[in-house]
Amino acid sequence: MKKRRVFVVFLALIMVLGIPVSSSASTIDNPNLEIVSVNDIPGVIIGHYTDAVNATGVTAIISTVPGGATGGVSVLGGSPATRETDLLDPTRTVQIINAISLSGGSAFGLDAAGGIMQYLEKRGLGVPVGVTVVPIVTAASIFDLHRGASAQLGYNMVRPGIAEGYAAAAAAFRGDPWQDGNVGGGTGAGVAATMKGGLGSFAYRFGDLYVGVVVVANPAGQVIDPVSRDIIAGRIDAETNTFIDAETRIVNINEPPMADRTNTTIAAVITNARLTQSEANRLAEMAHDGLARAIQPTHTPADGDVVFVMATGTTAIEAVTWGQEQANMSLLGVLAVNAMERAIVSAVYNAESAYGLLGAATLRAEGTTPAQPASRFVPILEDVRNSPSLRFAEESTGSVAPRGVSVNINGTAVAFTAASGRPFLDTANRTQVPFRQTMEAFGAEVAWDGSARVATAIFNDIVVEVPVGQAYILKDGERINNDTVAVLRDDRVFLPIRVVLEAFGFTVDWNAETNTVIASNEE
Repeated sequence: MKKRRVFVVFLALIMVLGIPVSSSASTIDNPNLEIVSVNDIPGVIIGHYTDAVNATGVTAIISTVPGGATGGVSVLGGSPATRETDLLDPTRTVQIINAISLSGGSAFGLDAAGGIMQYLEKRGLGVPVGVTVVPIVTAASIFDLHRGASAQLGYNMVRPGIAEGYAAAAAAFRGDPWQDGNVGGGTGAGVAATMKGGLGSFAYRFGDLYVGVVVVANPAGQVIDPVSRDIIAGRIDAETNTFIDAETRIVNINEPPMADRTNTTIAAVITNARLTQSEANRLAEMAHDGLARAIQPTHTPADGDVVFVMATGTTAIEAVTWGQEQANMSLLGVLAVNAMERAIVSAVYNAESAYGLLGAATLRAEGTTPAQPASRFVPILEDVRNSPSLRFAEESTGSVAPRGVSVNINGTAVAFTAASGRPFLDTANRTQVPFRQTMEAFGAEVAWDGSARVATAIFNDIVVEVPVGQAYILKDGERINNDTVAVLRDDRVFLPIRVVLEAFGFTVDWNAETNTVIASNEE
């Protein structure tokens, strides 16, 4: 990977790999900050064992520094598979690690750490105990047992063990080349049970300081571009080839992102900074913010999210906090968080289709990348601005004064209250209005089929059906496509007003100065 100057975007660093960045973002040009390969980080080597047939593998991250590296860990997922995490407590006697194993195979895959130990022992890397050395290898694994050729063989299935861990360590010392995507511990990774996950990496150099991340992205949630907020990998509506927003689905359908508990994102932050074990653990906690930026939702009960830290200690990056000189954790945290989100994006962006999962790289090459959803579950600005005291007064008095967006039909303002719900602009910049209140305002008959999740309005013998969550409506049974969808919000149905009113023969205009929808069917 070539070294490049980096433009810092509000201290969140810009995207690479050809993924678009919002052109409106402000930038700070910092010539001291470069994007480098994780393989450039001094004192650390990385190797992989990849079993493409059985959809599993091992990634070995090894410190070649004599005496090992300072280790840290933070476990925030609900279903982790880990090894030697207790050793990373600052109160324990041994304060170093020699390697980190990121593997497939669920808890079975933790055995791969034994193979890395075996290889390192032969190399003389570990804690001296007189008769030999004991390599300290921490490990985490993802669940990939249900993928690959041997998935149906039960206890005879292939999963990483000592031999596979040994092979990954040997590849690291040989310096075998590798690329992000379907490799090593990310071979059998998936995203939201629909698309291909993988292994990703990203690293920065800031003067003499290096901070990088290696991550296996196998999340229950969707992976997004942290700048544009576009979905890169997630669930797909096969009929429309459109991404299905995970958070909207959870809110509207009350369905967890994945019910079979087969997900996890595991990662290692690698740096040459000099850290205490307490500082390494703090850096691991900070790095989890990168998961929250790139995965929606993250840290779910179905995930076993784990972040390790390996700090080789060859560079002192210090700052004074409350009169005490310590590592510059703010700088390290900013770089680690941004490297984490970039590594996660790289993992799925470079993943190719395999094992029945669609890879973003393959879809991009075929020209079949799914469209973005018309509506996303995001906070509405008017909700944030609304004063609680104002809301209380309106709910108490029944005030009909509209806030934010208002609707005028045939010269009469539609009365919206707290009880009826209020209009809002969705992320597609389309006005969503309360179904019953708006339709009845001009004399339409309304109905709601909760089992089918379809709202129906009848006016002048025209029947309009609006299915929630779908980018179309039906007018007398004929489909009319739309660029946004009806939603359920606070147990109320909200409709995209323009397409519905136009189906009834209304002329619809928008007054941007007053935020008013103006509709008329009068000559």
